[in-house]
Amino acid sequence: MYQKREFDRFTTDIAEPLSDRGTINGSHRKDNGSRGIGEINKGERCQELTMTPIQQTLRDVLYKPSWEGWWAITLTMKQGVDRQRLDEMTGSQNFRHFMNVLTKKVFGNTGIRFGRKIEVIPVIERSPAGRLHYHIAMKVPESIEIDRFERLVEETWRKSRFGYRELKIERELDDGWIDYMTKTKNWNEVDWQNYSA
Repeated sequence: MYQKREFDRFTTDIAEPLSDRGTINGSHRKDNGSRGIGEINKGERCQELTMTPIQQTLRDVLYKPSWEGWWAITLTMKQGVDRQRLDEMTGSQNFRHFMNVLTKKVFGNTGIRFGRKIEVIPVIERSPAGRLHYHIAMKVPESIEIDRFERLVEETWRKSRFGYRELKIERELDDGWIDYMTKTKNWNEVDWQNYSA
C-alpha cells in the first residue's frame, strides 16, 4: 500500500500571484489620491509599519544614491527537487550557481578571469504560505542590450535546479523596492554570501 511521504507534498505552483504584490513606483495609485486595496506603493506599505533600528540600518546600507540601470526582480523557487527539500542554504547555493552562470553568459570567460560581476542585492524570504523566494535588485551591465539581458535572466533562472518558471522583472526600481525587500525587519534575510553591490 502506498503511503504519502513528506516529499510528495512539494508543489511547484506558488501560493500567491506575483501580480498582487503592489508596484515599484506606485503606478496603482488613483489620480485623486484615494487608495483602494492593493494600491499602496511598496515603500509606503513598509513605512506604515514601525521600523526597527536594525531595519533602518539595513536600509541605510542597501540604499544607493541612484537606482539608474537597476531592476527589481522576484524569483520563485521549487520547494523541493528529487526528494531534496528547499531550505535557505540550498536556496542560496542555487542563487550562487544562477549568478555564476549568468555572469559567464554576460561577460564570457575573460570577464570571469578579470573578476567582473553583476551587481546584485538578494533577499531570500518565506511567504506566509511557507514558500521560499527571492526579491533582488540587479544592475544591468552596460555592455549588454537590455532585452537580451532580460531573456538571459529568465532562461538562466528557469534552468537552475530550484528555479521556478514564474518570475517577475520590473525594469526600474526606487527606494520603495528596498523597503519592500526589507519589510520583515530581519538582517539575516539578505543573502550576504551572494551580495555584490
